[in-house]
Amino acid sequence: FIGGAVMITFSIPIKEAESKTKSSNNQKEAQFFSFSVPQISVLFAGSRYKAVPQNVCNSLVQVLAKQGFSFLIGCANGVDRSFRLAVSKSQYHERCFVACAFRQRLKQYYTYGLFASVVVPKNIPPKAALHRRTVWMVKRCSMVVLFPDNPKDGSWGKGSRLVFKAALY
Repeated sequence: FIGGAVMITFSIPIKEAESKTKSSNNQKEAQFFSFSVPQISVLFAGSRYKAVPQNVCNSLVQVLAKQGFSFLIGCANGVDRSFRLAVSKSQYHERCFVACAFRQRLKQYYTYGLFASVVVPKNIPPKAALHRRTVWMVKRCSMVVLFPDNPKDGSWGKGSRLVFKAALY
């Protein structure tokens, strides 16, 4: 517990290194990147041009929900849509908030029946609205799961770069 919040610790293998001990005879030893986050919410984000396979989305939703996380998802196509669909079909659909930049995205077609709301002020230009929506979501999450690659050319879009930079801050 830190400050009364339950902490979840993740350890991700990053590479195998050769052990330096004499008795190991070049055995490989996994190195891990470990981090902890408060058990609150996870933001699923990424390329608007990339669909994440439903089995991957379903697995992430199941594992994270069982750890007590709720979900933040945007209203864009691509990665956002993949996770909205997965969460809407799960038993955890009531733990999801869909953050929209535009009122027209509140329709069932975009939200799959999940709770959704516009999170930016009226009458701001579309690019500014998308920027504000993205920063709004990052500020309210404990962890980001980011699928940034554009499948056409492997580059990161502006939104994915913004999520990454905002999460670092």
